[in-house]
Amino acid sequence: MVLAFSEAAGAQAQAVPEPPPDATIVVPQYGAPSGPPSAYVPYSTPLPPAPPPPRVVPVPVERTESLRALWLPGLIVLPITWLSTWVGASSGFTGDAVTYAYVPIVGPWLMLTQDLKGEEHLAVLSGVLQGAAAIAIVLGLSIQRTVQSFEYRVVPAPGTQLSFEVSGARGGAMLIGRLSL
Repeated sequence: MVLAFSEAAGAQAQAVPEPPPDATIVVPQYGAPSGPPSAYVPYSTPLPPAPPPPRVVPVPVERTESLRALWLPGLIVLPITWLSTWVGASSGFTGDAVTYAYVPIVGPWLMLTQDLKGEEHLAVLSGVLQGAAAIAIVLGLSIQRTVQSFEYRVVPAPGTQLSFEVSGARGGAMLIGRLSL
């Protein structure tokens, strides 16, 4: 017998039964009411082994990609310069110079054959920018580079199985997944 004293009851002794010598005492969790143990688990009952945790394994992967640093700026610069040439030619010039401005990349060079009233340098600048943007787009999409990286895959614990089953239903189908440990 073990005597336990209660502080609230004015230090009166209470008899608490002792656990058997071959028992494990279950300790209450934080915040649980304190007092004598509520259950005894004998040592002879083994717990089932816990399955090993899944592993994350890095797998090397090679992939090819285009040069985004070339084609993306070209894709931005080309429409901006074409629209600015088109708007500028529509507001400042007449005749075939305006018609040629509607043609991207070669239009500014065709505009040089017309009377541009001393503004030929703007057509040359637009032609150079549109041509450089077009070349950047073509080179950026055609040149490929190989990039090596890692893909992380989860390898399940031994004995774990994931299976899927397709079942027909009225008006459609149903996918059933089962995970067995």
